[in-house]
Amino acid sequence: MTIKKFLLFIWQLPQHLVGVIVYIALRPYRVNRFNNKKVYWFKGFYTAFSLGNFIFISYHYEGKNRLEKTLNHEYGHSRQSTILGPFYLLIVALPSIFFNIISIMNKSFADNYFNRFPENWADKLGNVKR
Repeated sequence: MTIKKFLLFIWQLPQHLVGVIVYIALRPYRVNRFNNKKVYWFKGFYTAFSLGNFIFISYHYEGKNRLEKTLNHEYGHSRQSTILGPFYLLIVALPSIFFNIISIMNKSFADNYFNRFPENWADKLGNVKR
């Protein structure tokens, strides 16, 4: 590991620690790479999310036409993590989780999910066109 990679790892340490816990809890069945990040496929609920260098994606996305968009979006969140470092969980992850929960309960809110911060920024960083 180069010194730059090590420093980036430390800069994102809070989300990497959460990522390790999530990895243990979800027990991914497959790992592959996407844009130099590891993607961990898991069985269970229908979601995808990013924690530092970890991208987690549900098996529900396999073979779906929106898989590439989802991976690019989550890659955008990984880039947010690199930019924000230890502030990522507070500035991006918590609002994202909160808005996701509201979207499940409110269809009209869900319709604009990707137009709001931090999702629109993740789309921009991941080159996602909606």
